[in-house]
Amino acid sequence: MQSYPGSIIFVANNGEGKQEIWANGLKYEVGGGGTGNVIYGDKPVNANGIAEGYTGSEGSIYVYVNETTQTAYYWKDGNWEQ
Repeated sequence: MQSYPGSIIFVANNGEGKQEIWANGLKYEVGGGGTGNVIYGDKPVNANGIAEGYTGSEGSIYVYVNETTQTAYYWKDGNWEQ
C-alpha cells in the first residue's frame, strides 16, 4: 500500500472478511476478529488530545462528526492524535 503521510485510508474489505484502516502507515483491523475499533462521536478533540466521554485503546480510531465535516484521530499514549 502506498504511503500518504497524515492521511487515514479506509479499505472496505481486504478479501479476508475484515475491514482495514490505515492511519499514518499503521494498519488497524476492524471486525472479523481484528483488534481495532472505530468510535464515532460528537465531541471535538481538544488541544490536549481529549474528546470528553470518548477514550480509546491500542488500535482505536475516533471519528469526530459534526454537521459539515468528519475528522479522524487515532489513540496513542492516552490521547487522540491526528
